[in-house]
Amino acid sequence: MNSPTDPRDGAPFVGDIIAVVDESGAPSGGAVGFVLAAAVVFAPIADIELALTTAVFTTGRKRPFHWLHEGVEKRSAVIEIVCEHGMAMHVRYRWCGRKGQASARRDLLATTSELLTNEGVTHLAIEHGDHSTNQRDHRTLLDRHQLKGGVPFEYDWRSKAQPVMWLGDAVAGAVSEHLTNKASMWYERLNSTGLLTLESL
Repeated sequence: MNSPTDPRDGAPFVGDIIAVVDESGAPSGGAVGFVLAAAVVFAPIADIELALTTAVFTTGRKRPFHWLHEGVEKRSAVIEIVCEHGMAMHVRYRWCGRKGQASARRDLLATTSELLTNEGVTHLAIEHGDHSTNQRDHRTLLDRHQLKGGVPFEYDWRSKAQPVMWLGDAVAGAVSEHLTNKASMWYERLNSTGLLTLESL
């Protein structure tokens, strides 16, 4: 029997306000800047995925977009898609030690899920990780919304094989590089839309 936290790439989304969530953990000095980013998609998913695959899958390429392994051209292309489609971006981060990343993810996901509820999100897709991480995410959402009658949106886990997940990866990567003083041009482009909220917890 499949676990509820197994990846569901390609499964239909529920409703018409979809959020995708991804993380980035970048070391800086003796700490890690742990970033959790949510991109809220209002346009039809099929249109956005077509734009993403057209931009990324150039001749001969088969691997999915992954911020850490991309050059300037592909990073910029995905960032532009985020900006051009008017996506709300909710980004939360915490400086922590390497062993504090699991608790940082829990707290950031819990608070982000509240923001997504207020945004009217109908379906949350979380970047698929290992089984233990997915199970912790599942428990975090259940615990956070237990007193309110349960999680108010559908949610599942999806891998980077589904292009819509590249949006969260790009936003998390851009903010992470800004916070660790590696590069700020992609963060500045996202911030120029007026749709990015960034908060330290």
